[in-house]
Amino acid sequence: MTNISMKRKSGKLADKLRNAPLIVLTAIVSLSLEAFGWGYIFLTNTDTANILGIVVPLALVEAIIISATGFLALIAAFVAAERRSDPRGSQRRQAFAAQCLALVLLVPPMTKAAEAFAFPAQIDAYEAYIASPQYQADLAKANDQTLDSIAQLQAATSLSRAVRPTRATFDIGAWIWAAFIYGANLLAASLLWRTKPETAAERERRLKAQAVAKGRATRAANKLAKQQAENTIQRPSWFRGLFVRKVA
Repeated sequence: MTNISMKRKSGKLADKLRNAPLIVLTAIVSLSLEAFGWGYIFLTNTDTANILGIVVPLALVEAIIISATGFLALIAAFVAAERRSDPRGSQRRQAFAAQCLALVLLVPPMTKAAEAFAFPAQIDAYEAYIASPQYQADLAKANDQTLDSIAQLQAATSLSRAVRPTRATFDIGAWIWAAFIYGANLLAASLLWRTKPETAAERERRLKAQAVAKGRATRAANKLAKQQAENTIQRPSWFRGLFVRKVA
């Protein structure tokens, strides 16, 4: 009896922890991506806000927001996976809404991750341009009054690269990379989720409910068909009615 009881307890524990590895791994991936966003936020956002006499760095608030939305997106993906396999139609319909919510919640952390990926490369490009002979040449052309206005304008446009970036500008490559990693993580959370096995009692209740619903639908359809048959008036076709005389 002791062995049987232990096996049952271990089976119940394994059932409860069936998704623990998936939850831990997807959370680690999400947390790692958000760490890039935290570094970028604390590097570029130095503003503060005075709340009830307490100076709060806005970078901290921004970091909390992206972390919360990132984890909420994972939770929404888990909920969508669980409800998608639910035998109840109402729960399956809610799965699509939960999946859409997960995608929406990914926007803030994915935006910061993409900016974090792009920012170092943009700083490197700025420093490389400042240290290059091209910078000195553009500077000389911009200050050379003997050149025509077109040459000076071209040099001034090139000198716009000499402004050190304080925030990342849009980079399609960084956005694609961030969307790929976040999307793959969300897809793993949704597709690899193991739903709770249906017990015999739950299956019996589900089948009974389906039978009752099917019986109601059949009775309603039969009632409607009977009413339609009773209300149908047998008349000759309109073409024959032109020639058939009414008998008084």
